[in-house]
Amino acid sequence: MLAGDGLGGVSFGASGPDVVAAVTSTLGAPVSDQTTHWSNGVPVMEPGATSMNTRAESWNQPVSRTVCWGLHGGMCVDLGGDADDDLRFVGWFMIDPILSMPNGLGIGSRVSDFPALGPTLQPESCTDAWGTFRDVAIGVHATAVPFLTVDTDGNEIPQQPDPTTLVVDTMQAGYNGDNDGQVCAG
Repeated sequence: MLAGDGLGGVSFGASGPDVVAAVTSTLGAPVSDQTTHWSNGVPVMEPGATSMNTRAESWNQPVSRTVCWGLHGGMCVDLGGDADDDLRFVGWFMIDPILSMPNGLGIGSRVSDFPALGPTLQPESCTDAWGTFRDVAIGVHATAVPFLTVDTDGNEIPQQPDPTTLVVDTMQAGYNGDNDGQVCAG
């Protein structure tokens, strides 16, 4: 089960091996496992590597490890710490309908089924917004009327999409690195 303070009974701060073992016992073997070393918040390219091996743009600790499960790696846990052998559970991230919260909120849920989520939504782009529900950050996509439109002068104009057309497409809790959101473009 997803929670604002951890995952499936494992709380943030637990040892990396313990959380990976707990999730693996439920979801099977991970589909990816990536460790990244950081210097002043910037990823360090490992010798012989062809990419930075991270989805985060910056990180607040010297080492991060992201382990993912599911067909498309849609359920991930983030571990962080000072050294490869001393990583702690710091966050989780989900983009595929793999797990849900105890109340049933999960990927594919409609905002209309969780009325407390609606007032927390803040547009991130024309069609996407973020809100919170029980300490879990919830990403929502507008499938009909957008959250914002742009007039001919480039001004963003807020819209009021129907909650039945707002679908949860991302969920996360804890620390998942730092990323800049999209900007609404005309």
